[in-house]
Amino acid sequence: MTDPTIGIIGAGAISQQHATQLAELGETVDAVADIDGEARESFAATYDVPATYEGYEAMLADADLDIVLVAVPNALHAECTIAALERDCNVLVEKPMARTLDEAESIADAERESEGTVMVGFTMTFSPAVEAVTERVHDGELGDVFEVDCRLVRRRGIPQLGSWFTQKDLSGGGALIDAGVHLLGVTVDMLDSPDVESVSARTGAHFGSDPEEYTYLDMWAGDPVEDPTFDVDDSVRGLVRFADGTTLALDVTWASNREPERRVHVLGDEAGATIPVHGGNPTIYSTERDELTDTELQVQDDDPIQKEWSYFLGVVRGECEHAKNTAEDGLTVQRIIDGTYRSSEQGQEVSF
Repeated sequence: MTDPTIGIIGAGAISQQHATQLAELGETVDAVADIDGEARESFAATYDVPATYEGYEAMLADADLDIVLVAVPNALHAECTIAALERDCNVLVEKPMARTLDEAESIADAERESEGTVMVGFTMTFSPAVEAVTERVHDGELGDVFEVDCRLVRRRGIPQLGSWFTQKDLSGGGALIDAGVHLLGVTVDMLDSPDVESVSARTGAHFGSDPEEYTYLDMWAGDPVEDPTFDVDDSVRGLVRFADGTTLALDVTWASNREPERRVHVLGDEAGATIPVHGGNPTIYSTERDELTDTELQVQDDDPIQKEWSYFLGVVRGECEHAKNTAEDGLTVQRIIDGTYRSSEQGQEVSF
């Protein structure tokens, strides 16, 4: 397969980023579906898409697609992905894999019955800084990795009060499932999709639940809606234990009264690493000749979405084995999310 046909479900901002990077790779988008007619037609005009559809069902039935990008609210991930798999399409579904663990498992079941394959859009795993450290972990340069410490702290970063992001029935959760899922994807990829043993966590809703008192500069997904619904978490702290003895410490907030922080710390018995999230060079902390060494790795500023597509196109064309951000990786992440929310609700550690 040299030129796979590509269809996109959802014509929003994230789909525009994908289409831009596909164009950089010399690939074209053959069809787009979105219930918003204005967004659909604008997308088609910008990216020269020949076929547009109001519903994704019509697109899947009419267009002969090899690859489908699912970029819609979380509540629709399973529905759209399964429909595409039933037509033997390969699917790149945006993170998270699904809204709930049950929905994620239904996607994995559908993949086993399909000729198509699933890739979950944990785009951060393709960040050059993350890749540089992941490669060293897999090569054993850090020794036995015993802990990954993930921190994604925003001072005022709720996406849009009242949008689908802040409604649990549409999103499945808040800060964890929107922002923290990136770090979970990185950890699962770095540790080769380890078995989850237990999760102990506490979630909070300290800012978004009182919109009248929430001070902010802007909301990247849009201005608040009138009388906004906010029934999700805006902060999460948790500890995940994996069956191999490795632990994951997680600190994720949409809003807080502290300095923003976006880093992943990887701790091994031979060396450690700090990875800046969203740009910058990672640092390796080690020893040499009885001296402590801090080595900043120089990484290229490549676009992670473009690298994500290069990889997936290679998988679809049979040029490489699919071993990154697989459905099984998505399930592992979804188990952590599920365990986090259950642990907080029950007030105790949850075992798998």
